[in-house]
Amino acid sequence: AASPPPQNREVDISPAEISRLLDFCRASAAPLLYSDAHLLLLTGMRPSEAASLRRDQVRLEERRIVLTKTKTGKRRNEPLARAAVEQLERLRMEMPGPMVFFTEEDDMPEPPSNHFASQFKKSGDKGGLAGITLYSLRHIAASYLAMRGVDLNTVREILGHTGISTTLRYTHSNDQHRLAAIDKLGNLGG
Repeated sequence: AASPPPQNREVDISPAEISRLLDFCRASAAPLLYSDAHLLLLTGMRPSEAASLRRDQVRLEERRIVLTKTKTGKRRNEPLARAAVEQLERLRMEMPGPMVFFTEEDDMPEPPSNHFASQFKKSGDKGGLAGITLYSLRHIAASYLAMRGVDLNTVREILGHTGISTTLRYTHSNDQHRLAAIDKLGNLGG
């Protein structure tokens, strides 16, 4: 039997709320929380994939990340939006060493995403988004891709799902998106 989906997957969040959340992440006690959260939003990666990212996996010139340790056990090429490339270029200058978010001296937690989890929760609470988790950012990325017209098979490929049914659990439309869609019918037949 399949494991139950993580909590807080279905989060309706507006672009203004995303900006407010990222502002609180930027101001948090964890210096790289903003960069981690922003990268999750821009890629749809799992928090564990992003936090454990090594420099040799990042191919900025090719606009992709090569993920070797994934939930499905399959290697995946994660495409990078231009904003993600800019984010990773800044991180490259800030964080020398083999890891993207940790230095060799850091005591990296297991899983590495735990390093950011509690500070992210605090940022969400301050931003009026109680209950949001780092994993929620994966759902938000998938939802916005779908709402902006990306076909579900491409969303599935970006997220690294083996089947479309898993992707469907992530992609739901908020009420405003559904209203805009139904309005495209206009005055059909009237």
